[in-house]
Amino acid sequence: MSSFKLGSITKIKLKNFLTYFDVVINPGPRLNVVIGPNGSGKSSILCAICLCLGGSPVLLGRADDVREFIAHDMDEGMIEITLAAKNSPKGDVIRRTLVRSEKGGVRSQHGEFFVNGQATPKKAVQELAEKKYKIDVSNLLSFLPQDKVGNFSSYTSQQLLAETMKALNEKQLFDVHQKLMKIQNESKDQSRSVQTIGDRLASLKEENEGLERTKAQLEERKRNLEKIGLLEAKAKWLKFDEERRRAVQLKEERDSKKNEMERATSNVPLLERSKADIEAEMDEAENKKSSFFKANDKIKTEVKRLISKGENCTSKIEDAITEIKDLAKEQKKKEKKAEQKEKELEELREKLEEMNPEEIEKEMAPILAEYKTLQKHYHSLSNKKVEVESSFNAHRRSYERASQTLKKMNEVRENKLKRIYQKRPKLKKAVEWIAANKDKFRHPVYGPVGAELECLNDDVAKITDQHVSNSILMAFVVQSKEDSDLLYLNLREKMKLPGINIELIENSDQMPPREYTSRRLEGFKKKYDIQGFLDQFISCPKPVKRALCNSSKIHTVLIGTETTSVEIDKPSTPGNPNAMEDFSMKDDGSPMSACVCFPTSDGTLYRYMTNVSRYTRKVNTSVGQIKEQTYFVFKGVNPKNVKKQVETVKELKEKYEELTEEINDLDKEQKEASLKMKTKKGTLDKKKKERVQYGKTKSDIERAEKKLEQLRAEAAGDIEEERRTLTANLKKWIETTTKSSADANKRWRQLMDNTFLVSGIVVDFAERQDELSRVDDLLDEEEARAKAVKEAYEEAKEKFADCKSNLRELKKIADTEAPLVDEAGNDLPIKAQLDELPGQLFEVQSAIKDCREQINRVVDDPHLLAEYERKKKEIEELTEALANKSEVSDAKKAEMMSLEQPFLAKLTNFLAIIDERFGQYMNDLSCAGGIKLNKGEDGYTSWGIDIQVKYRHANALSVLDARVHSGGERSVATIMYLMALQDQLVSPFRCVDEINQGMDEIFERQVFSRVVANSCAPLSNQHRTNEHSGQYFLITPKLLPNLTDMENEEITVLIIFNGPFMGLNQINTNDYIRKRKALGGTYDDHQEQKEMAGGEGGGKRKKKNRIDDDDDDDDDEEPELM
Repeated sequence: MSSFKLGSITKIKLKNFLTYFDVVINPGPRLNVVIGPNGSGKSSILCAICLCLGGSPVLLGRADDVREFIAHDMDEGMIEITLAAKNSPKGDVIRRTLVRSEKGGVRSQHGEFFVNGQATPKKAVQELAEKKYKIDVSNLLSFLPQDKVGNFSSYTSQQLLAETMKALNEKQLFDVHQKLMKIQNESKDQSRSVQTIGDRLASLKEENEGLERTKAQLEERKRNLEKIGLLEAKAKWLKFDEERRRAVQLKEERDSKKNEMERATSNVPLLERSKADIEAEMDEAENKKSSFFKANDKIKTEVKRLISKGENCTSKIEDAITEIKDLAKEQKKKEKKAEQKEKELEELREKLEEMNPEEIEKEMAPILAEYKTLQKHYHSLSNKKVEVESSFNAHRRSYERASQTLKKMNEVRENKLKRIYQKRPKLKKAVEWIAANKDKFRHPVYGPVGAELECLNDDVAKITDQHVSNSILMAFVVQSKEDSDLLYLNLREKMKLPGINIELIENSDQMPPREYTSRRLEGFKKKYDIQGFLDQFISCPKPVKRALCNSSKIHTVLIGTETTSVEIDKPSTPGNPNAMEDFSMKDDGSPMSACVCFPTSDGTLYRYMTNVSRYTRKVNTSVGQIKEQTYFVFKGVNPKNVKKQVETVKELKEKYEELTEEINDLDKEQKEASLKMKTKKGTLDKKKKERVQYGKTKSDIERAEKKLEQLRAEAAGDIEEERRTLTANLKKWIETTTKSSADANKRWRQLMDNTFLVSGIVVDFAERQDELSRVDDLLDEEEARAKAVKEAYEEAKEKFADCKSNLRELKKIADTEAPLVDEAGNDLPIKAQLDELPGQLFEVQSAIKDCREQINRVVDDPHLLAEYERKKKEIEELTEALANKSEVSDAKKAEMMSLEQPFLAKLTNFLAIIDERFGQYMNDLSCAGGIKLNKGEDGYTSWGIDIQVKYRHANALSVLDARVHSGGERSVATIMYLMALQDQLVSPFRCVDEINQGMDEIFERQVFSRVVANSCAPLSNQHRTNEHSGQYFLITPKLLPNLTDMENEEITVLIIFNGPFMGLNQINTNDYIRKRKALGGTYDDHQEQKEMAGGEGGGKRKKKNRIDDDDDDDDDEEPELM
C-alpha cells in the first residue's frame, strides 16, 4: 500500500463526541470508503475533522455552537487527529477538548486546543493547518460535508472560480485574481474620482462667474437694508404723531357726545307726566261712553221687539186678505186635484196588474243561489291569497336573510386577505398577479395558505396558527413543476418579491397515512375523549391540505377536550402507561413522536409534544401554551356550510318564485270571480228593483186612494164660515199693528237723544287718543335718541381710552427702538437723519416698500465673498488633483494589463486541462460536459467558471443549475468536477459526504469507478511513496452490490456500526474475522499483520473494518474501533 502524504490523517480519536463515547479510527492513505446505516455516525467523522482543525460549526451546517457536538448527558468531549508530518514518524497530534459549561476558570470557545501536547491558540492551529499542510476545511472543493452538498451546485460562477483557484497547487492564481480585482476597483474608483473632480471643477468655475455679478447686488442690498432701518424709525415717530392728533380729536368728540347726552335725557320726564294726564282723562270718557251704550242697547232691543210685532201683524193682515180673495179659487183647485188624483190612481192600478211578483221571486231564486256560490268562492280565494301572501312574505324574509348570510360567507376570504396584507403587504401584489394571470397556469394556484383555511372554531384557528410555520401559511400551492417555475420566475425574479414560498403538490388525491389504526383511535376517543386529528377540523382545497400534511404533519396532531387535559396529567403505572406514553407508542410498541392539543377548564389551550431521540430512542416531552393572538389563521366558514347555504338560498328562491306565481294566479282568478259576481249582482239588483217596484206601486195605490177621499171631502165643504173667521182676524191684527207703531216711535226718539250725547263723548275721546299717541311717539323718540347718544358717548369714551393706551405704547416703542435724545436730553445724530426723510407716513411706507422690492430681488448671502475666495482656491486645488488622478488611473490600467496576460495564460491553460478531463469523464457516462471561463460584463469581478452539462442527446449543453437539473444530475456533475481537479488540488486530503444520494444505479457504478480510478492511481515513482493525489474520504450510507472496483488494494473500507440500538451485543468482530479466514483461506499471518495495525486496547485494524463504540462483554480482547 501507499504511504501517507504530508498532512494526511493517520488517526482519529473521539471521546463523548456526538454518538461516539470512545473510538479510534485509522484511515488509509488513499481512498477511504466510510459506510454505515443512517444515524450511525458517518458524518460525525467529518464534523470531528473540521472542528479539530479549527473550523467553525457553521461550515458543517448542523449547529452554531460546538457544545452541541458533545454526547448527550456528557459534560466534556474530545477530538484528536494525527497528521502525517515530514521527518516525524509520529506526525503532528492536534487535540481539541469540548466543554459544555465553564468550570474552574475561563475556557475560550468552550474548550482548548493542543498541538503535540502543548496548549495552542485556535488561530495558531488554523495557521498550522492552512500554511504548513495547505488544509482549508472551508473550501467545498476539498471538504464537502453532508449538509453542504446542495450548496456546491448553488455556487455562482464567480464563487466557483474563486474556490477552485484557492484549492489549486497554483494558489498564486487566486492571489493575482484578487489583486486584479482590487486594482480594477481602484481604477474604477480613480476614473469615477476623475469624472467627479472634472464635473466639480466645471461647476465651480460656472458658480464663481455668477458670484462676481452677485457681489455688487449684495452691496446694494446692504445699503437698502440700512435705509429701511432709518425709514422704519421715521415711521414709528410718524405713527406716534398721527395717533396723538387722533387722540385730540377723539377727546373733543367724547366731550361733545357727553353734553348731547345730558340734553337728551332731560326731556323724557316732562313727556312721561303729560302722558299720565291724558290717560286719566281718557279713562273718565270711556266710563261715560260705556254707560250710554248700555242704555241705548236696551232701547234698541225694545224698538226691535215692537217693530217685529208690527211687521208680524202686517204679514198676517196681508195673508188674511189674500186668503179671502183665494177662497173661491181654492175650491176649484181642490175639485181639479181630486179629478187628477183619481186619474193617477187608475194608472197605478193598471201598472200593478202588469206586474207578476211570483214570477219575479221565481227568477230571483237561482240568480241569488249562483251569486252566493260566486261570493263564497271569492271569499275562499281571498282567504287563500292572504295565506299565500303571508307565506310569501315569510319566505321572502327568509330568502333575504339567507342571501345576506351567504354574502357574508363569501366575504370571509376577502376579510382574511385584508388581515394577512396588514402583516405581509407584499403578498397583495402576488395575489393580484396570480388572479390576473390564472389562465397561464395548468392547474389552479392556491394561496396564501392561511386565506384558504376554514377552521371549525377559534381554538382550531389558534392551534393551526401556532403549529404551522408562518412561511407555510404565507406560501402558494401549485400542482405542477411548470406552474412552480412560472410562479417563481414572475414573483421572485421579475417582481422581486422576497419571502414568497411555493409548495409543489403533484398528487393531492393521495393523502399520507395516519399514525394510528382506526381501532386505536376509537380507543383514544373513549379513554381520553380525543375528537380526531387537526386536519379533520380544517376545510380547504385538497392540494392545500396535502401541503400542510407534508410540511406540518397536521394529520398526526390529535385534538382533545377538557377531559383530555385531566387524563393527560395522570401518572403512569406499571403496565398502564399514561396518555402521552400511549400516544407516543406505535402498534408494535416502538416509540414515535406525537402531538396533542386541548383546552383546559379555564379555556387555556395547551400543546403536548413528544420527540424520540435519534440516538438513545428515548421519548422526550415538551409542553407549551398556545397563545391567544393569531396572525394568519382565522375561524372561517366551513365549505360544507357554504354549500348548504347555497342550496338553502336556491330552495328559498325557488319557493319564493313559486309563491309569486301562485299569488299572480290567485289575483287573476280573483279578478275573474269578481267580474262574474258583478255581472250576477247586476242581474239580481235588477230583479230586486222590480220586486221593490211592485211593493211601492201597491203602497202608492193605497196612498192615492186615501188622498182621493180627502180631496173629495174638501171639495164638498162650505167656505162662508171660513170667510167670516178670516175677516174677524183681519180687524184684530190691524189694531195691534197701529199700537206697536206708536210705541216704537216714542222709544226711537229717546234713542236719538242718547246717541247725540254719546257722539260728543266719542269725538272727545278720539281727540284725547290722538294726543296720547303723539305724546307716546315723542317719548319713544326722546328715549331712543337718549339711548343712541349715550351709546355714542360710551363708544367715543372707549375709543379715546384705546387711543390713549395705543399712544403710550407707540411712544414707548419709538423711544426704545428709535430714540432721538440721550439720557442727558441731547439730540442724537439719528434725529438729523430722520428730519431729512419725508414727513408723511404714506411717503415713508412707500419708500420702505420700494427698498424691500429691491432687497427681495437679491438673495442674502453674508458669506458670499468668503465663498468666492474659497471656491477660487478650490478650483486651483482641483485642477492640480485632476492631473494627479489621471496619472494614477493610467498607471493602474498599465499594471492591470501587465498582470492580466500571464494570469490569463495560466488560468486558460489550467481550465483547458480541467475541461478536457471533465468532458472525458462525462463522456464515459454517455453524457457530455465542459468547463468554460465566463468573463462576464463587469471586468475581473464578474469572471467565473461555468460547468456545462448535457444528460440527454436531444438537449444542448447548459450551465449546471439547481432549478433545471435534478439532484442526481447535480451530484454527478459535482463529483466529476472534483475528480477532474483531483491531482491539481493542494489539500493533502478531501472529504465528500453522501455525494451518491439521488443517483441512479448506472451513474452510481460509473461514478464510483471514476472515484476509485482517480484516487487509487498507480504511483509514478515507486521510491517516492508520498507522491500521489492524496487521501480521500468518501462517505455513504450504502453501496451497490458487486462493485468490482472495491477489490483495489488502495481502498480502505471503514464500516460504521455504532449506536445503542444496532444489536452490537450479537456481533463479535474477532469471531467474524476467524470465520472469514477459515472460509476464504486467503489470509495468512503475514498478510494479516500487514493489513492490521495495533490500536488502543490492543486491537487490530483490517483493510475492511467495522467501527463501533459499544462494549462486548463476551470478548476477552477489545478490538480496535475504526
